[in-house]
Amino acid sequence: LWRWPPHVERFKGTLTVTSTGVTLDRSVLLMGQTSKANGGSRGRFGEGLTLALLALARGGFGVRIENGGEAWAPALEYSDTWGADVLVVSTRKLGQHRDHFKVEIDGVGPSDWEEIRRRTILLPGSIAKGETVIPVGDDRILPDRPGQIFCRGLWIATYKDFNCGYDLHQIELDRDRRMVEEWRLRSRTAQIWASAMADDRLRADTTIRVRTLLHGAASDVAAMGDQIRYGYGMGTDAVKTAITEMWETDHGKDAVPVTSTAEADQAEA
Repeated sequence: LWRWPPHVERFKGTLTVTSTGVTLDRSVLLMGQTSKANGGSRGRFGEGLTLALLALARGGFGVRIENGGEAWAPALEYSDTWGADVLVVSTRKLGQHRDHFKVEIDGVGPSDWEEIRRRTILLPGSIAKGETVIPVGDDRILPDRPGQIFCRGLWIATYKDFNCGYDLHQIELDRDRRMVEEWRLRSRTAQIWASAMADDRLRADTTIRVRTLLHGAASDVAAMGDQIRYGYGMGTDAVKTAITEMWETDHGKDAVPVTSTAEADQAEA
């Protein structure tokens, strides 16, 4: 829920995020504790909430949380024991039980909100009018967002070597919420493009895009050779046919592809 008068530039508003039907145990405030037992949840290390509260407190944002029958209030307080400011979460009992986990963040300005919208593409209006989005199964290709990687609508990282952005339904993240290995990302994006080329509805447009990516040696399709060579992923035969047609169009049917001078000498012989 977001309200702010657009004619007031300096207005600071309140951002409210509510998960209805969800309450959390206090233990989630401990590092390494998580309540997410199944693989369908985004987080799994039990650190995201605590780190978010710490970042908000350091940033000077006021935060209030309603969690079932309790109210939580995070703040930075000086600790004589540690000789430094530490995160403290004060709790109090609510007069009435709430069947939700609600976070209210004060001090969010228009520029903050725009940044949140850019990095949270599951929000209404976060995809700009005229922006291209190519759905491929549960994933989405975002050609107008070079290198931006999202996981189910939430921004993860930006990789400069990728020509397109991607909203991935499933990807393994490390503790810093970034990809474990970039090669995994290259493999995943190549698989997405291969699946798109195998789709009758997407083949014409995506084949043109893949041709451009291949000519530019983009990381997006760097692993497509393995996709074709070993036949894993969807639509391998369709991709082979499309790549062959690209080659013949560019070089003629009698041309022989090589990757080194040695292979060229062998082909000539």
